Amino acid sequence: LSVCQRTISSHLALKRAVCPRLYFVSDAQLLRLVSQEARPHTLRPHLAPLFSTVDRVEFDAAHRMVGIASGDGHTVPLCQPVSTDRQAEEWLMGLTQAMQSTVGQLVHKAVLNATAMLHDDGRGD
Repeated sequence: LSVCQRTISSHLALKRAVCPRLYFVSDAQLLRLVSQEARPHTLRPHLAPLFSTVDRVEFDAAHRMVGIASGDGHTVPLCQPVSTDRQAEEWLMGLTQAMQSTVGQLVHKAVLNATAMLHDDGRGD
């Protein structure tokens, strides 16, 4: 039994090394997530400890992650879809990167819009 537990712990450590957010879930949760990695739609119960403000992930017909949604109904389309045909830790890392990229692009657009508004109002330099 102890050999089995060490093997499982070692396997989970490899998963966590690829996607550090997996340190926020228990071994039992991670085992459930890994056992369901071929069905990414089952991710919802694991989202809260991984992404504190994400309640669900939206998928397209090709089973790619294309958006995120909060518990209060706000949705954000991802700037690039995330393929789920890889291992769970890889597509979770892809989701993390897509979320970061999306937020970066949205902030950049907001700064450009704010700058344009200031110049239109005659307050810009």
